[in-house]
Order: sequence, then structure tokens, then C-alpha cells
Amino acid sequence: MTDPITHGADDSTGSDAAPLHPLQSILILLIFGTTASVLVPEDVQAVGALRVSSFLLAVGLIAGPLWQSRHNPKLLLRAEHVLAYAPVFWLLLDPIQGAYPMPGFSADQIRITFVAIGVFSFGGWLGAFRPSAWLLKRLPMAVFDQFSANTYFGFGIVCFCLAFLRFAVPAEFDLSLMFNSLLENRWAAPWARGQTGGWDAFLDHLSYFGYILPLLTVLQARRSGWFHPRTVVTAICAILITLFLAQGGSRRIIGVVAGSAIVFWFLSLKKVRFGSIITFIALLVLIAVSLNSILEFRTKGLNETELELANVANDEDSLVFINVDDNFLRLSQITTIFPQQVNYTTWRYPLWVAVRPVPRVLWPSKPMDPGFDLAEFLGLPQVSLSSSVVGELFICGGLPAVLLGGFFYGRIAAAFSPLVSSRFGTNALLLYSASLLMLFAGFRSMLELVLMSYMLLVWIVLCSLRPARK
Repeated sequence: MTDPITHGADDSTGSDAAPLHPLQSILILLIFGTTASVLVPEDVQAVGALRVSSFLLAVGLIAGPLWQSRHNPKLLLRAEHVLAYAPVFWLLLDPIQGAYPMPGFSADQIRITFVAIGVFSFGGWLGAFRPSAWLLKRLPMAVFDQFSANTYFGFGIVCFCLAFLRFAVPAEFDLSLMFNSLLENRWAAPWARGQTGGWDAFLDHLSYFGYILPLLTVLQARRSGWFHPRTVVTAICAILITLFLAQGGSRRIIGVVAGSAIVFWFLSLKKVRFGSIITFIALLVLIAVSLNSILEFRTKGLNETELELANVANDEDSLVFINVDDNFLRLSQITTIFPQQVNYTTWRYPLWVAVRPVPRVLWPSKPMDPGFDLAEFLGLPQVSLSSSVVGELFICGGLPAVLLGGFFYGRIAAAFSPLVSSRFGTNALLLYSASLLMLFAGFRSMLELVLMSYMLLVWIVLCSLRPARK
């Protein structure tokens, strides 16, 4: 049966469209990256000193995908292209805005940071160059089927109920307490838990069912209309779960669940018009700006160090519109620490990431840390510092590890790219939309790549449990 959403859609976004040749992308990156390094000022410590260099490196990262997509806007959302955008948002947006100073760094140290970013992107393009059919061969056939509107609605109700239990059980189903907790900081809610957790850690996995509710809302709207009762009910469920997720202060989670829904809406359009592009960009910008409010909302739970960085963002020399993280600063610190002061952690970091989803109650002796804690090294206890996947890979083994990690991420992108083809239908397109945001959020940390993949597993399981409509 013809898929009512993807039938007639432009198939050039799928596997039939080859990505930009890696040599061209690497050449563009090399030209702009070299220029960015040359233009790094001798005094890099002042707020805004790295604006020009960071902007040029960002252009080198995104110019290839933009050129490839000039005739088809949907190509902007190929998985390997999204992987190319990720360093711009997670690492370069802060220095471009002049979000904070870089005290104690030299120009050469900053150049090493730029090189590490470029090496990761180089590895990503190499990994994505050759298409991969690995994922297609291993996905259940139900992922490529289509279901009735009532079935998708049933999926939404089931996901809402399971995700709601994540918050209702710790609150002992006290609805008044649950909704009052939405006004508290992230540590005051009854569903907040410690770092290690116990049996309650199993409840955390239920929240992943809520991640796909915004996607199901858009799917219902595309099939039945935005004001159809099924769509309205699914939207209400999605909003409620999103509010509970936002209370935890996890901006990246809200960005993933909302962003994946917007991506699905855009890719499912029969024909992309100029107004659609403007709407798509405006929605993404609105999400990015709105996520700042979550940061402000959780202020009572922030460490003084984070508050200081937020205050720097309000400096008169700063033009901060979107607060990301201090990833660029932390990455620069890591490239100066390893291996001059600390030996590489090698296999310990990947092992810590791989076993993280296993509840400690089942494995009490599982690794407590990845072998290095930047906050502890800097003398900042009780603080969680992120440096992006580039920093994590650098901790493992320097630039060679960064290159291999970039290649691995590129292979992941190559495995998901074929799913966007219209011949695979709605279910595959929804899975692809979720995978894009998983890959994008996964650039922030290897751990995020693992945790966000649960959203994909939820959808695969749901599809596998329901036979296709005949």
C-alpha cells in the first residue's frame, strides 16, 4: 500500500544521492582551517579574541554540505552533513559569540584545539564516504511497513503511560506533588536520584518512551490534520512529558525530542518551498534560544563555576544569543593536559561508556569513571564538565584516537543515511529523524550517543510488536 506521507516525496535525499566527495570536503576544510589557524591572534585570552578564527573554521566545516544541498534543501539533513554541523554548534558557537575568555592559553595551544576539531571532521568524512547497508540488513521488516492512524495513536498512548510512570512512581502517584515539582529545581523533585542509583535506575529507561511522542504528534498531524482529536491528544501527551523532562534541566534531551519532530516534519514534506525552509530554520532557532530558559530555570542547582561562565556571557564585549556549554574551553584544557601532564586513558573511556547503561545494582563493581575527571583535576569538586566527543577521544589517545572516533561516527552516519529514501516509508523516516538528533547530540559525548539510541530502540520495538496493515 502506498505510504500517504512519503509517497511522491523527493527520493534524492536517500542512498541514491552520493554525499559530497570527501576530497572536496577535506580541501575546503583544509583551506579554511589553515586560514583560521594563521589568523589566531597572539593574545587569545580576551573575550571575543577567537571570533574570526572560529568563524572561518565553522565555514570550512559546513561549506561542503551547503554546496551539495544547493539544489535540494533536504540534502542538508543527510546524516553525514548533520555530523559536519555538530562541531559548529557544540564547540565553535561559543568562541564565535565570545561567550567567555580563555585565560592562561597561548595561540599555539588554541591551534591544537582547532586541529583536533578538523581531524575529527576529516575522519567523519572518510567514514561516511562509502555507503553502508549494515543497518538495513539487520532492521526488522516491520520498520519498513506502514500502520493505520489508530495504531500510531495507540503507540502514543502506550509511550505516554510508560514515560509517565518514570515520574509518577517516585512521587507515589501524587499528581499534586508531581505538578508542583515542575516549579522546583531539578534536585528537589521526587524523581531525582544520585549518581549511582539503585533499583530505581530501571525507571530511568521508561522516560525514553516519551522521547518519540513529539515525533508521533507530527506523524498524526501529517496523516489526520493538526486539529484531529488523535493529534490533539497525542500533542497534549507530548507536552506533558516534555515538561517533566525539562524539569530535570537536560537541555539536550529537549533539543533532541523537539528537533527530531521538526526534522521529521521537514523531510516528510511532498515539496519543499521557500516558506517551508524559513519555517524550518525559524523553528530550530526558536528551540535553540528557548533552551536557554531551561538553563536559567535550573539556576539553583548550578555550581558557582557555571554561574561565573553565565555572568561572563553578559559581558559588554560578548554577543551571546545561545548558551551552549563551555566545551571549547574544556577541550582546550584537555589538549594541554594530555599527554604532557597525564597519560592517555586508552580503553578505559570507551569501556565506561559501553557499560554505563547497565544498572549498578546488577554490577556493583562496574567502572565509576572513565579514568580521568577533568573537574577533579582542575580542583572543581561536584561539577560535571563536558568537552565534546573530541575531548573524550583526545583523552583516550590524542589525535589518532580523534581520527578513529571521527571515522566511527562517519560509519554510523553512512548506516542511517539510506533510511531517508521515500521507498522505505513512514516508519523508516521517523527512525531516521530520531537518528539524526541522536548523532547530533552524540557529538556532545560518547555517552549521549549510547543513551539517545534508546529512542531508536523504542521505535523499533513498537514497530516489531504490531503487524502491518494489509
